Formats: sequence, C-alpha cells, structure tokens
Amino acid sequence: FDEAGERRERVEAVAPAVDPTDAGTLAQIHRARAFHHLYGGDLGGAITAFESAVVALEQASDERAACLIRCNLGFAHKSIGNYQEAEAVLRLAWVAAERMGLRDVGTAVMHNLGMVLALLGRIDEGQRIESRAAEQCRVQGDPRFEGGARCYLSTIALVAVGGTMAGARLFAKVPSADALDNEVRRIVDRLCETVGQTGATPEQLIPKTRR
Repeated sequence: FDEAGERRERVEAVAPAVDPTDAGTLAQIHRARAFHHLYGGDLGGAITAFESAVVALEQASDERAACLIRCNLGFAHKSIGNYQEAEAVLRLAWVAAERMGLRDVGTAVMHNLGMVLALLGRIDEGQRIESRAAEQCRVQGDPRFEGGARCYLSTIALVAVGGTMAGARLFAKVPSADALDNEVRRIVDRLCETVGQTGATPEQLIPKTRR
C-alpha cells in the first residue's frame, strides 16, 4: 500500500496538467483513483471514479476498456448491496463483451452477475449464469477464477435455502461439480461450518474475489 500510495500521489500531481479534452488520459486517471478507493475500502469513492472512467472512455471511443470498467463498477455496486444497479451495469457490460468477442471479460461479468441475480431472489437464473461462468473459466484454463465461481455457486445454494448447511451441500448437484478441486471443497466446507456455528448470513459469506 505504501508503493500504491506513492503512485497515487504521482498521478494526482500530474492530473491538473492533463488536457481536459484528452479523454483517454483522463480515463486512466479516474481508473487509477477507482482502484485506489476499491482496495482501500472506499467503495463509494470507487463507484464514483469508475463511473467517471466509463464516461471518459466512451468519449475516447474505447469501448473495450469501457466494457471492462463496467464489470469493475458492477462488482463495486454488488459489494455495497446495490444489486439492482449492479445488474443493470453488468448486463450492459455483458452485451458489449459478447458483441466484441471479449471472452475473458464476459466470463468475469457472468461471475458477478450470477451472484447478483441470486441476491435479488432469482436463484435459478443466477445459478445458471454462475455455472456457465465456472465452465468458461475451466475452458479458458483459469483455475483461480473457476474456484471463485464455484464458491459463489455454493453461496447461491445457501441463499436458495435460507443459509442452511444443507444448502451448501446442494452444490454437489451442480453438473460440473466433479471438476471441483480439493482446495475449493475445503472452502465450501468452511462456508458450511461458518453458517452452522455463527449464524452468518449468506451475503456475509460471499468470497471477495475481484476481476
């Protein structure tokens, strides 16, 4: 964080000198600010900066980068419980990713959208999209985010049954569950134990993975 803070200071030092018509550079400044806020725990600041970055990127006609930043923006909205806004932003990103053939971004969008839909009460749709994200991660050879998607699937199962231990066990019925590695199985077990021992809500158990 010390190094990140120093870089943030350098960004802010040059920001006033940036040509206000240079949308591409302004977008990168907003993006740097957004991630500084995000990883510093200031989700409100992150949302504001991500939104500014999207506007600047659209002005710069950089649709690919705007699509990725919308995915980050959707994650930030999801993290503060603003699920309806998160859905709207993520669906825009998903349409754009599909149109431009951005498979990695599309997978990341589905990963976040599946959980959002589940938390909005649309369990079946959320589970279907999250399962698709997990499968896409497997095909793309990304075990880290495949594990994240499968952790989300276990949490969706918990949401579906009101946060009981039995809900997490339903994850075993997901068609691609055989691909689950031992580490992810241990994570699922810990989710079950946490619910059983502390009474934590499903929302509190959502893994903090970012893309």
